[in-house]
Amino acid sequence: MQYPPYYRNGSDRPMESTILPKTIVYLTKVDPKIIEHLQMHKGQKIHVITTVGKLEGKLDNVYIDHITLISHGKKLHIRIHEIVYFEKA
Repeated sequence: MQYPPYYRNGSDRPMESTILPKTIVYLTKVDPKIIEHLQMHKGQKIHVITTVGKLEGKLDNVYIDHITLISHGKKLHIRIHEIVYFEKA
C-alpha cells in the first residue's frame, strides 16, 4: 500500500528526550580591554558604576564575564556587561 507523502506513522506530539547533549556550549560577549584594565586594579578599592547604581569595594577577582567585589564584608558578583565605568577609589 502506497501512503501519501504527508503520512506520519505515530503520534503528532513531539517526543521529549531524556538524553542530555554530550557537548554544551556557553556563549558570552568578551570585552578584552575592560577585562585588562580591571585586572590592573585587582586588590585595590574601586568604584563601579553599573546600569543600576554605584558600588564601592575591593576588587577581588576578574573573570571572563563578571568581577567579584568585596563590599561591606560581602562578595558581590557583577556582570561585566552591566558595568558602565569604574574608577580607583
